[in-house]
Order: sequence, then C-alpha cells, then structure tokens
Amino acid sequence: MTLREYLDGDDRWIPWTFVAFFVVVVGANAVMAAFAVGSWTGLTTDNAYRNGLAYNQRLDAAQTQQALGWRVGLDVTRAADGTADIAVRIRDRFGYDISDAEVTAALMRPTHEGADIETLLKPRDAGYYGARINLPLPGQWDLKLHIIRDGKSHRSIRRLHLS
Repeated sequence: MTLREYLDGDDRWIPWTFVAFFVVVVGANAVMAAFAVGSWTGLTTDNAYRNGLAYNQRLDAAQTQQALGWRVGLDVTRAADGTADIAVRIRDRFGYDISDAEVTAALMRPTHEGADIETLLKPRDAGYYGARINLPLPGQWDLKLHIIRDGKSHRSIRRLHLS
C-alpha cells in the first residue's frame, strides 16, 4: 500500500496530528518553564513605588551634586586570594584634594543575591581613601560610592569587572 492509497482510504491519522501538535506545544512550554524557574536569581527592587515617587527628588539631588563639581577617581584591584583593594581620590571643582569626608563604598552583584558588601573607606593620604575587603566572587560588581562632607553629598555608581 502506498502513502497515497493510505491517505485516500483512511483518515485515522488526522486526530493524531492534533495530538502531536499539542504534545509539542506542552513540551516546549514545560522546557521554557523549567529554564525560567531554574535561572531566576531572586533579585527584586525594594520599595519600587516609593522609588518612583522620589524620582524628582533624585533629579534635584543630581543637579546639586553636579553643581558641587567634585571629581572622583577610582581604582579597584582584586588579588588572587580574593581580596580587593578599593582606592578613591576626591577633588573639588578647583582641583584641591578633599581630605575631611566620610566615604562609604557598597559593592553589589548585579546578577546574584547575598554577596553584597558595604564598607567605610578610611583616609589614606590627602584626598585619598581606601579599604581592603574580602571579595567572595570574581566577575561583575556595581560599586556605589557615597561621599559626605560638610552636609553636602556626592553619589556615584560604577560597573566593575574584577577577575
């Protein structure tokens, strides 16, 4: 019996095509759901509504910070033993070193929860601040600097790749 004779004389294959179609669709959805659940890092934004309401305040703070004219230099190196050295140099708009500031550094993983580190950078030299920390993982990190001096504030975020 040829295929043509089979198809002309017997229509039993038609329901099986519908069954095969739905088996393929359900299988594809199951694979996608397994990938979605297995790859979720658990990162979320805390207080998204409040952050949205404070948007204009953040814009004003950014304009105030820009008017200060502080320049921040950054050097971060990671050693083979997993420690990282953070070195920051801060200058005012005229190029003078700022030596009497409180500098906080927060290192956060953009792709994983639970590895975030926050530390206070200590003065090292005129205008220089730094700290040595244990960095648990190599890879991408976001470094958030918060500098306070005489009631004035400067914030910056830098994406780093530390191997």
